[in-house]
Amino acid sequence: MATNVAEVRGVILQIVQKYANVEVTDELMNEPVVCDTVPGFETAVMAYGTDIPYFVGGGDALKVYLIGPGSITVAHSNDEAISKAELQAHVQLYRDLVEAIFNETLHSKDN
Repeated sequence: MATNVAEVRGVILQIVQKYANVEVTDELMNEPVVCDTVPGFETAVMAYGTDIPYFVGGGDALKVYLIGPGSITVAHSNDEAISKAELQAHVQLYRDLVEAIFNETLHSKDN
């Protein structure tokens, strides 16, 4: 389960205080992000950071989705790569996602 940055930092500081040569620096931290979901699309909780908070700007009206091909274990590294088949599959996934969001928006305005 996700927790807040201050709590995680506190636990880290407790652990490293007994080591004289360890320094904790605040490089990049943001609170856990809860993305919107679309029925019929698989979701998962990930223990990785995202730059979504820096694009959203704190507005509650904007829906956010984090989705894409590839493996998070090599994302943004020299080993990041996807196959042509995976790219093609995700083009269809993006189409399906946009259609589902569009249909969900239409139905919510009807009610």
